Amino acid sequence: MQSKVYRIIDVNLNRASEGLRVVEDGMRLIFEDKELSARIKRLRHRINILRKDREFNRKLLEERNTDTDPGKSVKYDLVLIDKTFEDIILMNLKRAMESVRVIEEFLKTINNQSWKSYKEIRFALYDVEKDIGARIFRKETGE
Repeated sequence: MQSKVYRIIDVNLNRASEGLRVVEDGMRLIFEDKELSARIKRLRHRINILRKDREFNRKLLEERNTDTDPGKSVKYDLVLIDKTFEDIILMNLKRAMESVRVIEEFLKTINNQSWKSYKEIRFALYDVEKDIGARIFRKETGE
């Protein structure tokens, strides 16, 4: 069962990192917000701290199995075709936040104390979400 935990963590590390990369690029290249994009980049790098532990990373990679992943073929009924840049940024930020929470919870099941770092990252992402929301909604209202 412990091997399944590594698989869950691997999937969510990828999801969180990818989601934050989308947010980072949007804030950097669309909104041209140097400060927010730098904060997001730092958090994205922090998310991958587990991958710096060679033994832990080995376990993650051993448990990765995209061929048998039942989520790979799931079809979604709701696909937003006319997404705005803001929609994409906010949706990817939410995706990253949810993934960090999953990582935090499952690290506890294998007694890995890194869960505390992921809790800090999660709360830092709440602050980033607030700041990005303020930036986006300020733009929409023309302030």
